[in-house]
Amino acid sequence: MITEFFSVLHQELNRHFILPTGMFSSYLSLLVEKVPDSYYSFMFKSLYKKKTLTTEHDRIMTFLKQIDRPIIISIDDVDRLHDDEVKLMLNLIRDTADFPNLFYIIAADKKNLCLSLERLGIEAPEVYMKKFINFECLFPANDAVLKKIFQEKLDSVLREYSCTGNKDLIIDSIFEIENLLNAFETPRDILRFFNVFTFAMDCIERNGMMDEINVADLFAISIIQYLNINLYRIFRDDDSSLLTYDDNTKSLRILPSYKLVFEHPMFADIAKDTNPGEQDISIVEINDVIADVFVQKQTIFCYVIWFLFEQERKDINGYSMRYPDSYFRYFAFNRKHTQIPGAKVRAIFSPTYKQLCEVVFREILQRGQESSFIHNIDKWYHEFDDSKIEILKKLSLFVSLLCELKPEIVDTNQIMRKAQIIESFMETYDIHRLLNKIYYNKLNSISSGSVGQEESEKKYEKDRDDFGEYIRSCKYEVNFISLVLGKIRIHSEHSLLGEENIEKWSKQVIDNFVVALKKYDREQTFFRNTLYTISHVAELNTEYWINSFEDYVLASPYFMDWIARVVSYKNNNFEWNEPLKEQLHLPNLGNRGIWGQIAANSIHCEDPIVKDFAKILSKDLKSLDRSSHPYLKYVEDYWKRNDMYK
Repeated sequence: MITEFFSVLHQELNRHFILPTGMFSSYLSLLVEKVPDSYYSFMFKSLYKKKTLTTEHDRIMTFLKQIDRPIIISIDDVDRLHDDEVKLMLNLIRDTADFPNLFYIIAADKKNLCLSLERLGIEAPEVYMKKFINFECLFPANDAVLKKIFQEKLDSVLREYSCTGNKDLIIDSIFEIENLLNAFETPRDILRFFNVFTFAMDCIERNGMMDEINVADLFAISIIQYLNINLYRIFRDDDSSLLTYDDNTKSLRILPSYKLVFEHPMFADIAKDTNPGEQDISIVEINDVIADVFVQKQTIFCYVIWFLFEQERKDINGYSMRYPDSYFRYFAFNRKHTQIPGAKVRAIFSPTYKQLCEVVFREILQRGQESSFIHNIDKWYHEFDDSKIEILKKLSLFVSLLCELKPEIVDTNQIMRKAQIIESFMETYDIHRLLNKIYYNKLNSISSGSVGQEESEKKYEKDRDDFGEYIRSCKYEVNFISLVLGKIRIHSEHSLLGEENIEKWSKQVIDNFVVALKKYDREQTFFRNTLYTISHVAELNTEYWINSFEDYVLASPYFMDWIARVVSYKNNNFEWNEPLKEQLHLPNLGNRGIWGQIAANSIHCEDPIVKDFAKILSKDLKSLDRSSHPYLKYVEDYWKRNDMYK
């Protein structure tokens, strides 16, 4: 470094002045003797007689004093040197080359210089540097220049990776990150960041994933990678320590325990004003990386993380990072084997896939892609070519195949029947909520006379006709359609199906099921799966179901079986059959009113057992003298022959 310095100094001065022979070489020869042998020390020792360092130093001073103008020496990138080289450079300008008329401009990042000196054991680096630097000059702030450089670089990267179609939307979204430019202090910072972002974009493109990524999200997580690689690693390798799943939004959010660390500053201020006595978060037990971010009050992280996981944005889609199905690809730049491409899901829900659906669904289930499949439906159903009723039919088939191929997904220790498993899958994957969204009436939120309202009304009319025809056909899985209609009924005022239609179709499903129930043999009738199916059907319209059920039982060849099952017998004890009451969906049976009506109207009403049952209905079971009631003897014998829990 010293040799290079004097070489350049000699070269530049020689362009303007006649220099004494060997002026710098002799001085340099004596300097390099202080260091281990090298090519330069050998060369200089052989060419020049030894003189004292002071003599040679004074000779240079005498010459430079005669020059009638200042000599400006600029040294750039000092902060990029190794620690020991930084100290050497500082000593060079203060001691070794401290000559008259020489003025030094040191271009460097002061923060990095201080870090280098700290690592060398200097306790107060800023004070130490004042021994070498007489005047510290900061460049005037020029956000306009930084913004211009940033915009030009961003525009260039997006063009390079063929984002021209939605480039403006991406740029607008990126600039929704508040105080974005505060992440960059210098143009060099911007270039360094774009090296990180460009690498990620290149990997995404090479893996053919550009259509399955939200570029603004990739940009935001790249900022975290650039600013704090350790925080980035936590999001990449240990996301469960920072993120939780919000069942309402079906998305990832920051854990409540880190709310004060990463919350948007605006909300943090509101909370502080509301609860002035509230203490700051304790960082004793949290990860050092998070603690460091919190202590330094680096608000840019709050804005970026708010942007990723909380902020309402126009560009949010099924591939956004906040959705579990997409999260992995922002770090691996590829999808997991359990993820299915959105383009494939859109293809499945098109008329061309009608005959292939079962084959494709089996493939999806074998690869464990069911969660990703449902996620993609939820985010892209508005782009499907299939009609709403075809989406419903394909989802019904998918649920049936889930029951066949993936019963182990249901987390339970007890044996579950198909009706229970279907309900569990519907809940697990929120399929009824999804269909509720698909059949949502958007016209409720559109003002009367809006453009496209008439066209939408016609489309809705077709959707209603399709649904009505499907119910009339009876070609549906009764548990599936009952659970779907049951959920849609809750908010029927918001459904495009219409409240009157929903009530009509609910009754029709009940009627169809009762017709099917009449055809069941005794084993089918009292199979637990049938009873759970009854609970799903009965929930559609309780009053209508009770009336239908009452008529059915009166005419049923298994009348006495139904009467016997009203009371259960187990371990020598008689009890009112609460599980049966729940499965039949007969609420408020404290007085057993429906069974009293059935017994009174039955053709078997003169039967001693039925008459005795009618007496029991007016009293509590526990108050009876069991030996005097033939009905209880009938129940005991019945349950000795039949397993209620089969």
